[in-house]
Amino acid sequence: MNLEEIYKRKHIVGLECIKNQNEILDENLNNSNDTRRGISLLIRPSEKVSKSIQSKVKELMNIDTNLYLYSPECLHITLYSFIHQTKDYIYDGKQKELYKRLSKEILSNYKQFKINCKGLMFTEKTILVKGFPEETMNEIRNNIRETLYKNNIIHTEKYKDDICHMSLARFKNRIINREKLIQFVNDNYNYDFGTFDVSEVELICHDWYDTKRDLFEKFKLV
Repeated sequence: MNLEEIYKRKHIVGLECIKNQNEILDENLNNSNDTRRGISLLIRPSEKVSKSIQSKVKELMNIDTNLYLYSPECLHITLYSFIHQTKDYIYDGKQKELYKRLSKEILSNYKQFKINCKGLMFTEKTILVKGFPEETMNEIRNNIRETLYKNNIIHTEKYKDDICHMSLARFKNRIINREKLIQFVNDNYNYDFGTFDVSEVELICHDWYDTKRDLFEKFKLV
């Protein structure tokens, strides 16, 4: 199944939830004691693509003030999640150095690759930007998986269908302007935000929304 088919299936499920007022609210957005943390390799969009996305964020703000919208500095695509966000998670020095070494060794074998950010979609919990990467992205992911399993290294990867999404909005409270929001996302299902080169990858420990971060290292792709 190709990426567009995966996105379409997820969007249909999410759209039905929104239509039927069954969107899933993120209760932790109102929880100042949220202790979920995880370790991931992240990709940040280019400034040009980010500005294009923010233009749609401004439109969303006018449609529904109940949405939780990601700020420009928090926009990201997860290349790989070593440790999925876990309650009360605290890493130690050995883990930090292990994931730094592993990431450096694997990423040094790859050159820059492109990601096309094209379209918005619903899930039951979010509004996402659809990403379409060159095959290099999945090659990196598979290399990481093989290395982790081969060396029996602890990891808790959650998403294994190789999607390349970017979270744009979450449902903090019940949707106010349901019909307008549905129309907006459907109208922008194929909106082209642009293509950018992935030239840098961050290894980071962060919270679910990327508002609290501990940057381990940045890796350059030549």
